[in-house]
Amino acid sequence: MRLLKISFTLVGLFLIVFFLMLVNYTGYAVREDTELERIENATQKSKGLISFSFDDGLLSYYTKVYPAMKASGLNGTVYVIANWTENDGKFEGRELMDFPHMREMENQGWEIASHGVKHKRMTNLSDEELDEELRLSKIILEKNGLKITNIAFPYGHFDDRTVNAAGEYYSTVRPLFLGYNEKENIGLLIDKLEEVFAKVPKKWEMNILVVDDSSPDGTGEVVRGKMDQFKNVHLFDISEKNHQASIEKTVGLWYT
Repeated sequence: MRLLKISFTLVGLFLIVFFLMLVNYTGYAVREDTELERIENATQKSKGLISFSFDDGLLSYYTKVYPAMKASGLNGTVYVIANWTENDGKFEGRELMDFPHMREMENQGWEIASHGVKHKRMTNLSDEELDEELRLSKIILEKNGLKITNIAFPYGHFDDRTVNAAGEYYSTVRPLFLGYNEKENIGLLIDKLEEVFAKVPKKWEMNILVVDDSSPDGTGEVVRGKMDQFKNVHLFDISEKNHQASIEKTVGLWYT
């Protein structure tokens, strides 16, 4: 059985989450919306896959990232703010891609996905506001010629309510964690991933690696509890605060 490694790295201030981003040592990339289909059709001799995703739909993704990746034969996913014209086409002072940019990238093999209408923190919205944010972002983008099946929650914040609501309009959701002192969130993340892993063909062995950079809130203890529950959950506990060294140790532990 081939080991398909998925690393969820809790290090420093950021949790680097590769959600169903399948490791490929040659750098072959796919859009996130094609990953499950490729897993289903893969054989034990198939190479792994890795996906690249970019949030907010910044113009620099079109002017810099897109041509650089295209030169290497790579593509990825951009999660865009549907109402990009607000604030003179800027988000937090940075210029955003327009619909022609998005359509061009999609036509060249990229996935364009939703990042909400106005980049609102969806866990703070009422049920009505949440439904509107999810529904209208999909409508706006599709009316402008894009194929929208997936969404990334703004700020990465989610809960059962937002996930269930998104399921009415999207095939997948992508969360993100700030990564330090995540006691309240890491258990939910692991549970959700295990639900996804249960649908993956048995020929693949799915693993979760959490690297805890000494979170004082008890994040590591939550993960240890999940290790008792799920045999594919692993914890690498780091004591020092040198984040670059932490990352290097994680890579060495998991990939060598």
